[in-house]
Amino acid sequence: MSEFPPYILAFEGLDPRVHGWVGEWPPPELLWVVTGELTGFTAFADPDRLPPEVLEEMMISDTLTIRTFTRRSYSTLEDDLPNVVRGAQYVEEGWDYDGGHLMRKEEAS
Repeated sequence: MSEFPPYILAFEGLDPRVHGWVGEWPPPELLWVVTGELTGFTAFADPDRLPPEVLEEMMISDTLTIRTFTRRSYSTLEDDLPNVVRGAQYVEEGWDYDGGHLMRKEEAS
């Protein structure tokens, strides 16, 4: 039986919206959601931490879809609270989220 990840990330506009996170806390301000067109496999990448040769290969690949998400908020609760899972919210580049509605940034102005 696998253990539940210690953190969750919520991506506004992504399906499924909520994903487990086992990385550092707080999570990166910018995350890529990378999906392989052939496999449908989705992975998360911090573009600032990728080796240059991997970054270069990802950018020229025609079988990967890369969506950029920016961290909007994150939990600052202590780690040792019982029955509490910390989380972070991400919004896709070019979009805004007003707490209940996802909209293009032009519409939010």
